[in-house]
Amino acid sequence: KWDRVDYLKPLPPVVEGMLRDYQKEGISWLNFLYEQGFHGLLADDMGLGKTLQVLSFLHQVSDKQWHLVVLPSSLLFQWEKEANKYFPDINIWKYYGIDRVLPEDGEGGIVLTTYQLLQRDYEKLASKTFHCICLDEAQKIKNPRSKTFLAAKSLQGRFRLSITGTPIENHLTDLWSQMHFLMPKVFDKQIFQDISLGGASQEILDFVRRKVDPFVLRREKKEVAKELPELLHQDVWLEFSNEEQKCYDYLLSKKRGELLNKIKSQGFSKNRHEIFELILRLR
Repeated sequence: KWDRVDYLKPLPPVVEGMLRDYQKEGISWLNFLYEQGFHGLLADDMGLGKTLQVLSFLHQVSDKQWHLVVLPSSLLFQWEKEANKYFPDINIWKYYGIDRVLPEDGEGGIVLTTYQLLQRDYEKLASKTFHCICLDEAQKIKNPRSKTFLAAKSLQGRFRLSITGTPIENHLTDLWSQMHFLMPKVFDKQIFQDISLGGASQEILDFVRRKVDPFVLRREKKEVAKELPELLHQDVWLEFSNEEQKCYDYLLSKKRGELLNKIKSQGFSKNRHEIFELILRLR
């Protein structure tokens, strides 16, 4: 049983002095999962320092071994900057760009790469065994049929961690894909499939919650950092340019008409993929 900061290990004084209590608890929780042979989902709200918690954890768990962090390309240099700032002794290796190669075994550190490259180079990345595998903005694997999800599943490592402030964006199956990536033998598909088909009783929902809870840590801003300002959402409406309007009208009229004819002749199920593709393109 995890008990707050029992599993917290020494950190550089500068880092330890700036960590808030809930962040220390988060690092302790990650160490607990790691030591017990489990895997986890860190689902703190945006702005609560998930990156610093994960870097602190990776700094503690091992020397001489390579960890892999997969993230959106927009965050790659942010991770590198934060790692260099707080843990200058960690070796950062970017698997990125045209001439990308993986590091040799022996030295150890953190390999940073992107979801696009994971999907493209999954065979190469899966051929190397990492110590810890971390997916930042892990909602990127929410679709269990996507190439990104399958590529993430192929990765080899001792410990797996998902990091996202939005573990459920649209449906409970978003959460299943996270848990199945972490522990496929524990989180089989059947229960979540029952729920996705609308057949879940309250008893099943409670069972899923009990099964998931030990491996998910989620803190909201209002609970642990009341002094921080609320997250502000602002909608900005923009007019289409002439070219954008023409493109939108073309998709909405011609493509929509073609798709409706296909549905009429072939049925809805056979055209499901094209329907979703058209919706996404209109968005």
